[in-house]
Amino acid sequence: MRRSLRHILLLALPVLFGAGCNGDDSPTAPLPRQDVLTLTRITPADGASIPRGQTTQVDAVFHYEFATAARGSLAVIVLGPGAFLDAGTLAQLDSRAGDVSVALGVRVPSGSTGDSVSVRFALAPEGATTTTVSVAVNYRVAT
Repeated sequence: MRRSLRHILLLALPVLFGAGCNGDDSPTAPLPRQDVLTLTRITPADGASIPRGQTTQVDAVFHYEFATAARGSLAVIVLGPGAFLDAGTLAQLDSRAGDVSVALGVRVPSGSTGDSVSVRFALAPEGATTTTVSVAVNYRVAT
């Protein structure tokens, strides 16, 4: 009797502890893959000062990996002293993964107020209605 009770308990343990875990909600289920965007190099560096009234050349290198599409694009949004300064597509990315170099000019108008500019780079998978991952770099505005 003791032996058969032990066998029943051993057989019941997976059922008892596995209850409620269906398919992908199991604690051991792999997480869904996500798009990746990694900034590997940028000039000027994050936190540097850029002059008001002049255009500053920003050069960046990124590593990207699409998990949600076969290709897409790299977009940029520049937010300045109290205002939206610029936005656009920097590069078309025609492979699932790779490295991309981009360059853009960031200009803070001379009459603007505020002391910082944020440059946000975002990965936009083909067919998606929103970007999936982004990297922000912030600059101080020198007078």
